[in-house]
Amino acid sequence: MAVFSPAGVLLLSVLGLAACALGRPNPLSWDGHWPTTSPVHSEHHVKDTDTSATYHQHVQRASRRYSRVLGSSVEKRFNQAVIENAVSHLQETQANASAPVNLLILDESNNPNPEGSGFSPIGLEIALVQPVIRAEQPRQPNSIGLDIQANDIGYIATVQIGTPPKNFSLFVDSGSSDLWVGHEECKGYDVGDCGAHTFLGNSSTTFNNTGDPWHIRYGAGFVLGKIVTDLVSIAGLQLKAPHKFGVAMEESPEFASSKVPYDGFLGTAKSHLSQQHAPTLIEALRNEGLVKEGIVSYHIPRALDTMKAGVPVKNVGELTLGAMNPAKFNASTLVTVRNVSPTGFWEAPVDEVRVNGTSIGLARRSAILDTGSTLLVAPKVDVSAIHMLIPGSLYTGTRWIIPCTTNATISLVISGQEFPIDSRDLLFLPLNMGRLKGYCWSSISEMQGVSKPKGTNIGKTGGKTTSWLVGDVFLKNVYFSTNLDRDTISIARLAEQPDLAASEATELEDKAAN
Repeated sequence: MAVFSPAGVLLLSVLGLAACALGRPNPLSWDGHWPTTSPVHSEHHVKDTDTSATYHQHVQRASRRYSRVLGSSVEKRFNQAVIENAVSHLQETQANASAPVNLLILDESNNPNPEGSGFSPIGLEIALVQPVIRAEQPRQPNSIGLDIQANDIGYIATVQIGTPPKNFSLFVDSGSSDLWVGHEECKGYDVGDCGAHTFLGNSSTTFNNTGDPWHIRYGAGFVLGKIVTDLVSIAGLQLKAPHKFGVAMEESPEFASSKVPYDGFLGTAKSHLSQQHAPTLIEALRNEGLVKEGIVSYHIPRALDTMKAGVPVKNVGELTLGAMNPAKFNASTLVTVRNVSPTGFWEAPVDEVRVNGTSIGLARRSAILDTGSTLLVAPKVDVSAIHMLIPGSLYTGTRWIIPCTTNATISLVISGQEFPIDSRDLLFLPLNMGRLKGYCWSSISEMQGVSKPKGTNIGKTGGKTTSWLVGDVFLKNVYFSTNLDRDTISIARLAEQPDLAASEATELEDKAAN
């Protein structure tokens, strides 16, 4: 197994950037060694020593998803503001170049925790090279592994579709409800074809195109297509009846590029959100009796946890259908709450928010649990209240930055149980890749000017929404499960060593077999 020195990390980073310039089309996969070639997704790739553009893209993506949660009137206002925000970002970047305090060369002498480890060199390498880190195949019944896209940008599961069945890599998204893959005749919007992906069509003998149109827009990108039916299998669970879902006839560049490491989406929110007006995959499995209840359970993995002391270890991310995996969580911390979303999202009520153990007075908030979002996005006043208690945090006028050496702990209290966020997850990227103990972009971001729109059921305090879009920055720290039959959400702290727990379970099974 390879052990990387700082020089080795730097060399791999340079090789990754060089391969990006060559434009190799194939996504990378984890084979036990760190890859040294092209990135998988140019939209998320870190190209400069100034990482502000990459961060800005993620904030815009998450904010667009957030606006969709709040209703069409807010989404329309957000879309109108995108151009204004882009201009503002450009002006800010230009101003920073000549400002008295350049964000890229902030004085680190004021760092309140100078002995902290800083942004991980391995984490930076992952952000540069953008691999797909393949998951270990779970032993838990009705479960599949969750591959990690780059530096925790997203998570990918493998589903079989068609006759003969093909493997499709699908982006797992608890913030949407639709399943779709590309059609064999798919075209890219302004980019030619739909890239080097797996496609579905008449090559499947059980494929049926209904001809009905559908479309969907995400935080970044859109898809236009047709409603179809075909046989679907996931985690060894084979639907007997053809399942209704979508194929993409046209994809925006965010999906059509060969550098995108997935072939479509697997939406796991409630069918209320479906743009295809179809049952979700978990509903279909439940309806056929393949699972007893409509439960989807998640262990969202962290890329940094696939490397221990310079040695690669297993990615134990997992998606379980119809049940929870008790080996993955601490049962004494398990809470179950009602889903408070009236529109089909998975939204948990939050009792309070704590920073370094201190409650900051943000009561009656709620968390929309969205595996498709990297960041946590909340109203400006809430985000400011959090960062004011993080030592060394600074506000740029639109975004928050925090010391890369921070050891701050931010916790959500749900049904009386505290769920802390690992301080590593508060760091999106360093402002300057050459200063890993300098300042980092915060993974908790604001969406400005979002108030409660008329005609929605979103709660408000002082005219502001109380709903947060809570992405992987939090979800990597918990085991969570959704139950569509009971309309509940269960959350627990992770088992301290989930990979060890899985290993011990395997040993017990082997002993029992012998």
